[in-house]
Amino acid sequence: MPRKAPRRSAPAALRDATTPYGFTVALWLSSSLLSRVDGRPGVTAIFLFVFGALFGFAGVGELAGRLPASSPATNTAWSLLQALHVGPVLAVVAGIAVDVLLLHGLAAWFAGGAVVATAYFGGICAESHHFARRHRR
Repeated sequence: MPRKAPRRSAPAALRDATTPYGFTVALWLSSSLLSRVDGRPGVTAIFLFVFGALFGFAGVGELAGRLPASSPATNTAWSLLQALHVGPVLAVVAGIAVDVLLLHGLAAWFAGGAVVATAYFGGICAESHHFARRHRR
């Protein structure tokens, strides 16, 4: 007799989907803004965007590894702003706005990828760290 998969609640499924969904929105937003200002990217620009994002993600991962771990009990409740990742998405918007004002061409695409990953995932880490500290008091 096959085992049934455990049932998940809708709120748990939504919590699990917020980070990938928010990053997708931030990624599309940034590439759309870059394309509007800098034109349709070529293959080199696309790869530089990806490498920039990987570079930014690795940097955030390195810094996040230095933060003290929070206990799972402190992360059970989450606010609407944190769930929607409003801060990280706004950080991406601000970073891309600066990027398109200061840079053009291939440099803008590399920096854009780095901005998306750094601002979004760095923002999530900062939110999580702040939220955990507030609930430990």
